[in-house]
Amino acid sequence: MRSPLTEAPAIEIESVSKTGEEILPSTPDMIRSPTFTN
Repeated sequence: MRSPLTEAPAIEIESVSKTGEEILPSTPDMIRSPTFTN
């Protein structure tokens, strides 16, 4: 059962990289947060 779990994260990472383009636009908003300003 450990094998499928190790493969699952890898598949999720690939999906994230594809959606990364959509997430990137959102990151600037978080960077503008006062926490990052400090």
